[in-house]
Amino acid sequence: MATEESDPGRKKELERIAQNCEQVPIKSCSRLVEACQSFWMIHLLTLCEVWNVGNMPGRFDQFMYPFYKKSVMEEKRLTSDEALELLECVWIKLNEWAYVLSYDVATYQPGQALSQTVTLGGQKHDGSDACNEVTLLCLDAEEQVGLPQPDVAMKLWEKTPHEYVKESVRGHPSGRGKPKFISERRRCKWQRKAIPHYLRGICTNVVCKVAQSLPYRISACCTAGRDFA
Repeated sequence: MATEESDPGRKKELERIAQNCEQVPIKSCSRLVEACQSFWMIHLLTLCEVWNVGNMPGRFDQFMYPFYKKSVMEEKRLTSDEALELLECVWIKLNEWAYVLSYDVATYQPGQALSQTVTLGGQKHDGSDACNEVTLLCLDAEEQVGLPQPDVAMKLWEKTPHEYVKESVRGHPSGRGKPKFISERRRCKWQRKAIPHYLRGICTNVVCKVAQSLPYRISACCTAGRDFA
C-alpha cells in the first residue's frame, strides 16, 4: 500500500505502520505506538480464538503508562495530543469486531454488547493511587469517540485525586452511562468475606493480604478478576 500511495503524508504513515507490525507483538515494545499496535493484535487474536463476550483489555492505563512516559515525557517523540489520538484509534478499533448470532440466540441476546471493559484508576499493589496521565487520556478518548465499545470501569477509593473523579463524571450528562464506578473498599471487603480461600495461605501479613486483593480488573459487566498489571 505504501509503494502505491501518492500522498507523502499518508505514505509515511503506512510505512510506519508496516515497521510497527514487523516489530510487534513478536518483539518487545519500546514506544507507545508500538504498544497500541501490539495490544490490538493480541486482543484481536484472543477474540478470534475465544468466541465469547467479556474479553476485556484489563487495566489499560497501568500497562500503557510506561510506554506513554517514555514516548511523551522522556523522549518527547509524541505530544500528549498525539498520544490521545492513538488511544482514540484503539477505541475505534474496539468497535470493529462483531459476532453473528443465530435467530434463537438473538431473541434474548440482541445487539453487540461485547463487554470489552477497560479498567482505569484504583490502587497499585502497594496500596497507593494508580491514576496517571493515561487514565485521563482514556477518559478523554471515551468522551470524544463516544462509541458503544469499549465499556469503561473507573475504580475509586478515598484517595482518588479529585481531578480524576471530576473528569470521570464529565461524560455522564451525555446519557451513555460510562464510565461505571467501582468502589475499591467495598470490593475488597466483599472479596475477603465471600472468598476467604482466595487469600488464605498467600500471606499472613495484613498489608500483603490487602495488596493481594487490589490488582483486579473488571470483566464483562461487573465481575472482578485477578490482574497482574
